[in-house]
Amino acid sequence: MVKRYGKGFLLKFIDKHDEKTVFLYVSTNMILKGGFGHYVDEILNTENVSYFRVFLLNPMVSERTNSAGVSVINLEISKLRQLAIYYELNSSKEDESASVDKDGDNPA
Repeated sequence: MVKRYGKGFLLKFIDKHDEKTVFLYVSTNMILKGGFGHYVDEILNTENVSYFRVFLLNPMVSERTNSAGVSVINLEISKLRQLAIYYELNSSKEDESASVDKDGDNPA
C-alpha cells in the first residue's frame, strides 16, 4: 500500500506489466458508498501485514505519464464488488513474540 486517503487508498503492485508500474486507486467515496467498504477498510487497517494480494474483476486500464516522466498503468474499478483482497501476516514478528521467555521444552 502506498497511501491512505481518508478511507480510500492507493496500491502499487509488485508485479509490473510491460516493465511499467501498476497502481490501483480507490476513493473514499467508493468505500463509503460500497456495501463492503467497512470490510475493505478493516482489512487495510490490519496490523503486521507482509503484503496484500489483490484480485480485480474487469478493471478499466489506462496508461499515463507520472510527474517524473515515467509511463505507469492505472487500474480503476467502478464498484467494490470488483475487488478481492487477501493478506499475509508477517510471521517473523509473531514467531519472535511467541518465543520470548520460552525455554523450548513447552509447546506454544
